[in-house]
Amino acid sequence: MEHPLSMYTRNWRQYNSGMILANIAAGICMLVFGRKLFWLFVGIMGFIYGLNIAILLMPGQPTWIFLAAALCTGMFGTLVAIFLQHALVGLAGFLAGGYIVFSALNVVGADAGQLIWLFCFIGGIFCGVLCVMLFDWALILLSSLIGALLIAQSIDAGFQIVASVFAACTIAGVAIQRALMDKDGGKPAKPS
Repeated sequence: MEHPLSMYTRNWRQYNSGMILANIAAGICMLVFGRKLFWLFVGIMGFIYGLNIAILLMPGQPTWIFLAAALCTGMFGTLVAIFLQHALVGLAGFLAGGYIVFSALNVVGADAGQLIWLFCFIGGIFCGVLCVMLFDWALILLSSLIGALLIAQSIDAGFQIVASVFAACTIAGVAIQRALMDKDGGKPAKPS
């Protein structure tokens, strides 16, 4: 049986190659507007999860199937975020934390076996609690990390270059969103 991470990586690269510009655009939106547009953050997280789950559960399908699943989950996430924003603060943090842990383990090539799901769950719980307690800063950090991941995953280069792009994008995202928060007079981005 193929390891979940290697199957994911192979399928993601195969089906995601046509979506490089979309990933970069979504990554830039997350880096710049993640805090200000909470619903966009949740919608992009829904899109990412829908795409990744479809790739894992339906290997060998045409790309449009994966895109349809991703668009449906993204639109659902956006609509729920607009109408049930308070409940989604922790859930969005949980999903972002799980995705960050999963991607980090994938990038470093860690063979965690079935423990990967435990690590993702722990990362998700941590980030979910963080989002609830420190909403603005958690949203800035998580949306910057997710935006940087989307951009870095779109680059076909060696580990050092991808890691450098990831770090630079994360720092830029935090700086941009902090500047936008200061421009707003430090008003919190209320999830309502």
